[in-house]
Amino acid sequence: MRADRRSPTSRTGPQAWECRDNQHRDRIVKALKPVYTAPSEQAAKDRFAEFTAEWGQRYPAIVRLWESSWAEFVPFLEYGVEIRRVICTTNAIESINARYRRA
Repeated sequence: MRADRRSPTSRTGPQAWECRDNQHRDRIVKALKPVYTAPSEQAAKDRFAEFTAEWGQRYPAIVRLWESSWAEFVPFLEYGVEIRRVICTTNAIESINARYRRA
């Protein structure tokens, strides 16, 4: 995993981390989704605690990334669901464009 300090909201889903062990990737992405789709900060904390209980021991770097970026993530929760979708879609498009530029 990269040690950069960008917010997890800019890399939700598969972009949130680089996993050498891809066998769990889809399950981890699915387990993180309730965190960034939570209706409130407290709900997000509760979902993150569930994620940590399930995956924290095996992937502590993912947990540390979210913990260290939590303050940057919280403002994302203040947006409505539709706005969040646009933000995530925009980030996905930016990610694809960056890959094209690197190629």
